[in-house]
Amino acid sequence: AMSLAPLSRAALLLFFLALVLTVARTPSMFSGRFARTHRLTGLSLLLWLVTGAVLLVHTNISTSGWVAYDLVLGLLGSAATFSAAADFRVAHARVSNLGSGTLDEAATVTHSEMLEHGFYQLLNLVQILSLHALGTKALAQSLGLRAFVLVAATAPWLFRGRFPVNRFSDNYTRGQDSSSLVAR
Repeated sequence: AMSLAPLSRAALLLFFLALVLTVARTPSMFSGRFARTHRLTGLSLLLWLVTGAVLLVHTNISTSGWVAYDLVLGLLGSAATFSAAADFRVAHARVSNLGSGTLDEAATVTHSEMLEHGFYQLLNLVQILSLHALGTKALAQSLGLRAFVLVAATAPWLFRGRFPVNRFSDNYTRGQDSSSLVAR
């Protein structure tokens, strides 16, 4: 049987090569003065993703190394989201979409949608760390510890009310064609 590992590695490297070349053609994406914190956080996130791809292909990292990688990845993803909310807050203060999200190419993300996305970024971080924890030998042997980790993984929902809620169903109920697959 043929191994998919070499093909997977090549595809991953080609993807990141194309991504880096795209960014290289538009350096202003990260160098402008407006939204500088978000730009630099986004650049850091992109470089961390490239680092992860290189590590995946060229090294054997321990499980704890991948936990650390995922922790930094989650923190950078969350920071990119919240820096966008902070940097674009004034510029997006008057943005109002009929629906939720940016299903329409002319739609602009609202400040509240950015904050809502931040909640889900943090939730993803907690969940991936929980999955890493559940894979350890210590938790495999302790029902109490596994239960604690599962409670911790769902605990962020206790704070959901502190973030805006943009109902996806609004895409189909606010004066739009309810049979349409695209929000307008």
